[in-house]
Amino acid sequence: MQSGWVGLQLHAECCTESAIILHIMPDLRGWHAKMLPSVSIWPASLLAGLGYPWNSIQLKGSLYLSTDGFELSSIDRRLAFRGALTLLAPSVHSRISGTLPIGSYRLVLQGNGDTALLLDTLEGALQLSGGGHWEDSQLYMQVHARPIADDRTDLGDLLRLMSQYKGKLSFVMPG
Repeated sequence: MQSGWVGLQLHAECCTESAIILHIMPDLRGWHAKMLPSVSIWPASLLAGLGYPWNSIQLKGSLYLSTDGFELSSIDRRLAFRGALTLLAPSVHSRISGTLPIGSYRLVLQGNGDTALLLDTLEGALQLSGGGHWEDSQLYMQVHARPIADDRTDLGDLLRLMSQYKGKLSFVMPG
């Protein structure tokens, strides 16, 4: 580690095989952070801590988080990302859906100047796709949700909950 950098290590017995290592460099106008390549597995139930709608959806399953050359900086309160961070959610289910599982999903954060957040469905009854971006240190994302015809009834409560959410994450439902 170079002079001026502060190193942090996160090791959770439940979720990390080896420590996740993050190097942070303070700056007069902000900070820079670099995350060494890593893979970890987290319970999907952690998302409930983000509040509504996640605490109502109550996802169950595992989230696989991998980083590859991921860097984050904040200069003059503007976030910038470089590299990639990928979150895989295979075969997740929700307590408010009769369909098990609701699907398998991939969320990718890519940065190289402009930052893109991409969501796609790998398989499942609830087809999700979407994208987002950071603007003035805030995330804006639009998600399109479409059930496979046979599962529309079993996914009804989940779709209603998603359609009621009004925030920086918006859901677009089929008419």
